[in-house]
Amino acid sequence: MDSFDYIYNHMMGHCIDYDANYPNEFAKGSPCDMLAEEIFAARLRLSRILDQNESGESEDVMVIVKAYEQMLQFLCQRAYEHGRAESLSE
Repeated sequence: MDSFDYIYNHMMGHCIDYDANYPNEFAKGSPCDMLAEEIFAARLRLSRILDQNESGESEDVMVIVKAYEQMLQFLCQRAYEHGRAESLSE
């Protein structure tokens, strides 16, 4: 796992082990946790409207959610790379 993946996975809450340098930004009650709950609730509402589906798994809604997740990871990767390049050039 490269350094970006290590940091990203810890901050996203994907790791079991804890690293105080890169805390889980999705810990219960955190701003990211609350935003994720809002997103999930909206997903359920949209699924009910679009597909009369209670699972929150509307195909179109999931395309949007997954695309935003991938875009977020891409932007985080680029920000990390730019920051690392800046710190190495100093």
